Amino acid sequence: MNEMWGPRVFQVPGLVGFMLSLPLVALTLWRARLVKWWAIVPVVAGFLAFMLSNVMWWGCAITTVCFAVLSVILAKATRHVFLGNSRDYMVELA
Repeated sequence: MNEMWGPRVFQVPGLVGFMLSLPLVALTLWRARLVKWWAIVPVVAGFLAFMLSNVMWWGCAITTVCFAVLSVILAKATRHVFLGNSRDYMVELA
């Protein structure tokens, strides 16, 4: 099992993508002025709780709560759907 190089080849890019995706989404939405600056706080807090708890149950619970907060932030930020290139066609979903 220690001589198997295949699992590491798949795990390393997956973990890097996992660690960069949510902070990048939060920073991108902040840069587009769709969310407040503190939208990255639940992402960082979730990752820190997950890693520092050594994946214990309480760390996973904190991560779940933090990511739920992020999902509410993302839902509020993306509730406007733009049709076409003009703001005249903006439709707000209820």
